[in-house]
Amino acid sequence: EVIKEQNPDMLVGYNSDNFDLPYIKKRADKLKIKLDLGVDNSSIKFINRGMASAGVIRGYVHVDLYPLVRRNMNLDHYTLERVYEELFDKVKIDVEGDKIFEYWDSDDERLEELFAYSMDDAKSTVDIAVKLTPLTVAQSKLVGQPLFDISRMTTGQMVEWYLICCAYEKNNIIPNKPNNMEYSERRGDNKVAGGYVKEPEKGLFEHLAYLDFKSLYPSIIISKNISPDTITDGEGLSEDEYYTCSENGFKFLKEPAGFIPSIIGDILDERQKIKKLMKQTTKPEDYKAYDFEQQGLKRLANSMYGAYGYSRFRWYKKECAAAITAWGREYIQDAMKKAEEYGFKPVYADTDGFYATYMGKLDDE
Repeated sequence: EVIKEQNPDMLVGYNSDNFDLPYIKKRADKLKIKLDLGVDNSSIKFINRGMASAGVIRGYVHVDLYPLVRRNMNLDHYTLERVYEELFDKVKIDVEGDKIFEYWDSDDERLEELFAYSMDDAKSTVDIAVKLTPLTVAQSKLVGQPLFDISRMTTGQMVEWYLICCAYEKNNIIPNKPNNMEYSERRGDNKVAGGYVKEPEKGLFEHLAYLDFKSLYPSIIISKNISPDTITDGEGLSEDEYYTCSENGFKFLKEPAGFIPSIIGDILDERQKIKKLMKQTTKPEDYKAYDFEQQGLKRLANSMYGAYGYSRFRWYKKECAAAITAWGREYIQDAMKKAEEYGFKPVYADTDGFYATYMGKLDDE
């Protein structure tokens, strides 16, 4: 009745694909109640989404926040209570799961506590949705896929759909998905060395500086023109016609610009335009919309490297992934050596940035 009366555009839950909606459906079936939630009075339908299922309520966008949280947050565990505390620095009401039936069967203050807990669950879920779904809406607009699907996609899947749209616009041929044999071969031979990591030195340090590369991997892809369509063996070419990765010898043509480097370049250019608009606007609602759009673009650009090494990726190329990380390791170690020449001692490094303590004489000393 509430859904019919309110007629919302979006229905949100937390783990609703795997718990709430299946439970409600089974409960309704057991009690022989027609669960006509859809705008056409249809019931909940479950469809496969990879290894999981997703609950469809016709006429409404059902967003399960759980996969969004897993995609966007790095936590020790992902209960609703833990996520709410991380996002809002508040502790929500909690009742132990194995005690709920005791509260329900009671006829004392525990029943009131259960009602309060249930209402707090719903309110917390809405609060999390308000915080997380605007970015997902922006990603839906960027990638060109429905919000229902975007909310359940991995980052790699979003990158692929975005590239499919770009390939269509540029009249490029879109590679096929790998068949089972190709997928097995890729999985057996897709280990790529990651970014450079210097373990943190023990101790308490003063005069720390943090130095990092701006969009390191996307910048490497663009500057070295790293793309499946630019790989070459160098035969018949002069050395000034291609870039060579010194660590593994992989070569990439300098011209023409590869498909993926050109796309990343467009993304970074567009992001800079949007950030400029953010500075110019005086309307808070426009500022928020621009911010979510630039965040979506940033995530797309930063995820391109990982997609190269993803076994099911249409544009998969192990050589590209290996060259990117090799150049990344080279650049950060070179930067650390350069910092030492200016009196900085690196004490910790990870992939695209490092902390260093200044060992020289400070002006105030």
